[in-house]
Amino acid sequence: AMSLGAMSQIYAGQSDWPSAHRGLTEAVQSLLPLFEVLPPAHAPLMLQLRDHYVKACAAANLPPNEDWLARIAAKLRDPNP
Repeated sequence: AMSLGAMSQIYAGQSDWPSAHRGLTEAVQSLLPLFEVLPPAHAPLMLQLRDHYVKACAAANLPPNEDWLARIAAKLRDPNP
């Protein structure tokens, strides 16, 4: 997930938003199951990926996966992960 996020930032820097979006989609998708099991350990990376993912979605004019965003938000609000 970290490598995909880093690679997507290179694409974003080149304004290649479709490629950035693809990389961030894969990064969030791969980290999400681990984040849901152990949110505190993965929250910093997930928050960074989520923010970049939402930005890439907007720049590529693609809708974000609302289910993923809701699942991430739910775990961040959970006082007993």
